Amino acid sequence: MTKVAVLGTGKMGGAIARRLETGGFQVSVWDRTKTKAEAVDMSTAGPDVAQELAIAAELNGARLIEAPVIGSVPAVNSGTLVILAGAALIEDLEPARPVLQRLGEVHYVGKFGSAAALKLVANSFLAIISAAAAELLAGGTRNGLDREQIFWALTRAAPGLKIREAGFLRQVHVPTMFAMRDLLKDLDLGLSLFQPARASGSTVPLTSLTRELFARIAAQAPDLDISAIVNAYSTDLLQQSQTKEIAS
Repeated sequence: MTKVAVLGTGKMGGAIARRLETGGFQVSVWDRTKTKAEAVDMSTAGPDVAQELAIAAELNGARLIEAPVIGSVPAVNSGTLVILAGAALIEDLEPARPVLQRLGEVHYVGKFGSAAALKLVANSFLAIISAAAAELLAGGTRNGLDREQIFWALTRAAPGLKIREAGFLRQVHVPTMFAMRDLLKDLDLGLSLFQPARASGSTVPLTSLTRELFARIAAQAPDLDISAIVNAYSTDLLQQSQTKEIAS
């Protein structure tokens, strides 16, 4: 029986641990806090963390595989995650491939840090698409279009939105697949990666504006799913925002 260690702890980590166990893998979990380890959660980190872990692994005679994922709990349960793998050599993936393939599609990205960077690109894109969908739902509805028809058209262009239909159309933002606070954290990590010199002006204006929208909603409802970005376009919030702009 292959033994697998899961670092981190909550919903995502717990789902991964269960998926591996049902596949015949022996799973052990580690976290600095025992109660968190009992729950099992995982979170996106920046490229610097992968570099630090790679150095520590080498000092202890181990080989590290960096493997952030694209997808949430439903994708874990169905084995359809996209695993972004980073390793010193692509051959280093082979011993771990059966474990990773139990979770989904394995895509080799490159050296350490590259997979984490690509994950930040993907999550920033998810944020931009979600904010755009919320904006167009509001704009189209104000012009007499049926909200469900708008969402149907949007999912033709961005099929991934479909899993958050209840949130975008019916304001049902639980259970949380991806919390507002977590995506805001990823946007901050992404911005620090995409534009290191903030003082020279934004080189990623869409990401910066999207971050502002998510920060506004995350301050009020950090634990809701990211579909709660539709609240940024509610009448009350827009009026409050316009009032603050006039006052300043």
